[in-house]
Amino acid sequence: MIKDHYEMIRKNKIAFWWFQGRRDLFKAILKMGIKEKVDFGVDLGCGPMTNENLYDDFAENWVSLDYSVESFKKVEDGKSSLKIIGNLLKTPLKDSSFDLILLLDVLEHIENEDEALGETYRILKKEGLVLVSVPAFKLLWSHHDNQAGHKRRYTKKEILEVAKRNNLEVKFSTYFNSSFFVPIFIIRRILRLLPKGDKKLEIDLSPEFVDNFFYFILRIENFINVKLFRIPFGTSVVALLRKR
Repeated sequence: MIKDHYEMIRKNKIAFWWFQGRRDLFKAILKMGIKEKVDFGVDLGCGPMTNENLYDDFAENWVSLDYSVESFKKVEDGKSSLKIIGNLLKTPLKDSSFDLILLLDVLEHIENEDEALGETYRILKKEGLVLVSVPAFKLLWSHHDNQAGHKRRYTKKEILEVAKRNNLEVKFSTYFNSSFFVPIFIIRRILRLLPKGDKKLEIDLSPEFVDNFFYFILRIENFINVKLFRIPFGTSVVALLRKR
């Protein structure tokens, strides 16, 4: 991930409509599998603490792990979790020690996804849960993916196959951000044609005054996906997995 992305996430992780809608969907899905707080949770590949607002609702104790010291800049030590700088593929964590693992927008950064899920399986308790999110559909590949250091994008079918071969049972899966799929596709195509399109951060194209309205649209979309039916496309895939 380029340095600009860390600063962009720190600046926008609370108010930006995409982060708000994403967290709401994560909470709704986790509530399906967690009725009372579990003992231990770990946020693997936590980045600039994007998921910190989820912690208090689902686990008593948290570990936040990332390979980059950049992730923990401007974050208060001990505020909500134990911060560890470490390798996701070989964590300093004990076998079968966590009830809940967050693996949110992480797998697409790793060359060997099976190695990452193997380590996830090792530290997960029996019947423990993993919440996974990844970017969706190769046709959305853009300068944004290069800037963020992505290796791949997934369909829902592909992420479910990855889970299955790593002995993780799928409890729930859906696409996210279907509402803005077409506009994002068009914008990314235009940026590919512009001489300096690869230098532009997409978040800069979304003015702050639309945050509340776009967030409202995502709230409706999330309700449909969780309560009514699964929309068959989106810019991300989200899945709740359980250790067999």
